[in-house]
Amino acid sequence: MIIQSGNDASVALAEHVAGSEEAFANLMNEHARRLGMHHTHFVNATVLPHPEHYTTPRAIARLTA
Repeated sequence: MIIQSGNDASVALAEHVAGSEEAFANLMNEHARRLGMHHTHFVNATVLPHPEHYTTPRAIARLTA
């Protein structure tokens, strides 16, 4: 199988795990809240730019810790 990009792989993984990319983004948002990432909102699995997709440096630091 050939994967065109990491974005394609991210979408394929999201669809396998949650059934759709939107459902996967909802799971990501739930997990972010559990981690205390209150200023973070995901809308896609690729983390490509979107007007409703945001986070903060502090939230990323929390995630990586």
